[in-house]
Amino acid sequence: MRALALALLFAVLSTPSARLQSSRDSVTAEQVRAAIDKLGSLEFPVRTGAARTVRRAEAAVAVPALLAAVERHGDEYVRFRALVILSGFNDPRTAAVMRKALAERNDRMRTVAYAYFEHHPDPSVAPLLLEALDREESEFVRPALTRALRESDAIAIAYAHGKPSPGYWLWSRSLCFLIIWPLAHRC
Repeated sequence: MRALALALLFAVLSTPSARLQSSRDSVTAEQVRAAIDKLGSLEFPVRTGAARTVRRAEAAVAVPALLAAVERHGDEYVRFRALVILSGFNDPRTAAVMRKALAERNDRMRTVAYAYFEHHPDPSVAPLLLEALDREESEFVRPALTRALRESDAIAIAYAHGKPSPGYWLWSRSLCFLIIWPLAHRC
């Protein structure tokens, strides 16, 4: 009886992952490209369904299509949504695309790039973020920039000076509050 219960439990727990794998395998490159074109739809169910289709595709199928959409799609909103979805795939090419997006004229694209570098700090990006601080005027983009700058700067200082002292993190957060925060929220 106990063996039957364990076998039944194993069968129930293993079924969803098999179903998920079969749904991942069933998304083709053509379906992904068609779904990417629908990311700019005005209809919410169409947009979310398209995003779901792209996210469920294998990375080998979805990432090249997303990279192409970010690079050269005619609809700016589709480019933005493709960049957001691309950030969910852990592809090594994403960092280079995000670095390029820092110079985009589209403020949504810049916001996504700043948010990416906030969560994936890279010391080599800190100078680019400092340059952007002087020219970024959008009230919706500037907070994402300062958060990314805070994280990148903290990592850069830690690398430059070796392992930081325990008081370093308190000092860096105080510096952020006293200097960077007012710059982000200037009138």
